[in-house]
Amino acid sequence: MTATLAPDDVVRTHAEAAENAREPLLVLDPLRDFLNAHGLDAPLELTATPIGEGHSNVTFALSTGVVVRRPPRGPLPPSAHDVSREARLLSALEHTPVRVPKVLAACDDLEVIGAPFYVMERVSGEVITDSMPEALDTPAQRDRIADELIDALVELHSVDWTRVGLEGFGKPTGYLER
Repeated sequence: MTATLAPDDVVRTHAEAAENAREPLLVLDPLRDFLNAHGLDAPLELTATPIGEGHSNVTFALSTGVVVRRPPRGPLPPSAHDVSREARLLSALEHTPVRVPKVLAACDDLEVIGAPFYVMERVSGEVITDSMPEALDTPAQRDRIADELIDALVELHSVDWTRVGLEGFGKPTGYLER
């Protein structure tokens, strides 16, 4: 499913962004330069298409075949929408049985697109948001989705988080007390 973009959501340059009443979600020219600097060849006319909808981090498919994730527009609570943390988690899980996209680059420099972001490989599949895609809307496909979800949870719970570099990542004990 593809979300609808407002005209000021994606702009080409910082000068164009400065003309708008609100911050853009993506500034394509500096993003293209970042991608090229990280060996992720991007064309002069880079384009972006939103993936999914909702109030989570914002996700775009780029014309280069990669995906960018960044926080939504602010104001945001201080610990919410931490895409750097998200990228660290995905990177830590890369060589485990857990199905995660490979993180290709991450950026905390607000001068690039105005927010931290990371770039990951694109994984084929359907995005399920507020309605089921028609191709998945059969009893057999729904059963398959449920089975895949359970398998993914089994994969995640099989990981020894201390062996993949996630020490200090969160608070693994005392959850119920908190």
